[in-house]
Amino acid sequence: MMGLKGKWMFHRTLAMAGIGLVVSLNGCSPSPQVSPSQLGPSQPVSDSVWQNILVAAKIGSSASMYKLKFDVSISQGGTSSDLTGYGNVQLPNRLWLMMVESGNSAQLYQQGSAAYAYDNGSWSQATPLKSVNLYQTYMSLIQAAQGQHIPLVQRNKQYVIDEYCSVYQAIIPSWLISSHPLWPGITDQEQGAALYTFYVGQQDHVLREVTTSSAVSQAPIGSMQVNSDLEMFGIGNSTSQVLLPPALINQLENRHP
Repeated sequence: MMGLKGKWMFHRTLAMAGIGLVVSLNGCSPSPQVSPSQLGPSQPVSDSVWQNILVAAKIGSSASMYKLKFDVSISQGGTSSDLTGYGNVQLPNRLWLMMVESGNSAQLYQQGSAAYAYDNGSWSQATPLKSVNLYQTYMSLIQAAQGQHIPLVQRNKQYVIDEYCSVYQAIIPSWLISSHPLWPGITDQEQGAALYTFYVGQQDHVLREVTTSSAVSQAPIGSMQVNSDLEMFGIGNSTSQVLLPPALINQLENRHP
């Protein structure tokens, strides 16, 4: 049996290619619960630092390709469930993504306007994402927070993959998050605030990691605590190229000899 609301989360995430879930995880409760940071003491920083974070996202967005990996942890009462994933993004419109939840796996491949999802042993056509570039979505959210002068604090620097990063946190209100929806078909949720943490490389100045922490209320599931962690790496590296999955090639060839 899949974990806490696992089947719901797994297939919902597959439909959104996993990306929308991780990027836009936000509080959805009248009384938001954001987890306290474990990143050391906080130091308020100037509102102008939002521009540094925005530039870091723009640098990432200009890369030709990159890898990503994510983890989503959901807890409710004394039970919890984890969704993990990894994949490659090749701009402007190619994506391959693998997701695993409680031993169940699924894949999504997209090239241009064609998208295919692998689940239950076979590939089937899927609705393509309007954009596969995560950085563009972050740019939109960062610009909105910057425009509203959302307070930022700086935490202790952290090592992400292969580089030390400057770490910034902000509690972003629900109405800013909901103005940039990434959850197709989930428009009736009560939005709440979310704690966002941004990791910016000190050498390459690229946005390397984004984490979120929030409470989510979704009928009929109820209230859940949701934490997400998304890392981008292999930026501009040829190993991040998106390749057509061999199993999909075989299935298409057998279907259309």
